[in-house]
Amino acid sequence: MAPKGDSNKPKNAYHLWMAENSEAVKKKYPSLSPAELLKKKSEEWKNLAKDKREVYEKRAKELKSEYEKTKKDESAGEDSDEDSGSKKRKGKDQKKPAAKKAKKDPNAPKRPLTAYFLFGQDNRETIKNELMKDATPEEQKKIVTLVAKELGTRWKALTAEEKKPFEDRAKQAKASYEKEKAEYDKSGGSKAKASSSKKKEESEDEQDEESEEESEEDDE
Repeated sequence: MAPKGDSNKPKNAYHLWMAENSEAVKKKYPSLSPAELLKKKSEEWKNLAKDKREVYEKRAKELKSEYEKTKKDESAGEDSDEDSGSKKRKGKDQKKPAAKKAKKDPNAPKRPLTAYFLFGQDNRETIKNELMKDATPEEQKKIVTLVAKELGTRWKALTAEEKKPFEDRAKQAKASYEKEKAEYDKSGGSKAKASSSKKKEESEDEQDEESEEESEEDDE
């Protein structure tokens, strides 16, 4: 499942280039799989001539500037509406005590990754290296956040065909998880393991007692 975000957010330079050149790269390398094709597109962008790349970066900055101005205007209007009704809401909003989380059983099957997270697993390092190359010292401090945002943006830009390998892997992982979970639940989960462990301890205690009795008889 793709991460939720602002659908009106402007495309960055890479995605502006992708929108215009994705089909051309696909025709250039018809034998590549969707995953291989995605990596090839990243390579083509990375090796793009500086002057051509600057054209997309300039357009991206203009779009970002317009977007931020619009968001600022919208935010100012929302703040005004909230201020007018804040006095009425004052005292009504009380924090509820946080519910205690149930302890996780370390023996329980791990939940499978979604298609989006599998995509991130395969592409996180590549994107990180790309961003670090031109990142300012300030951006390098926020590289984890920047990589996460870029992963989300690139995932949204994928075609259905390019997403399919990740979705297929996610389905297989989910099927395996559900099978393991059913067996785990059927066995009683952690309770069954705890019961089995308790019986084992009781059995060992009985053996120790018998051993002690035999030892005492031998002494007599």
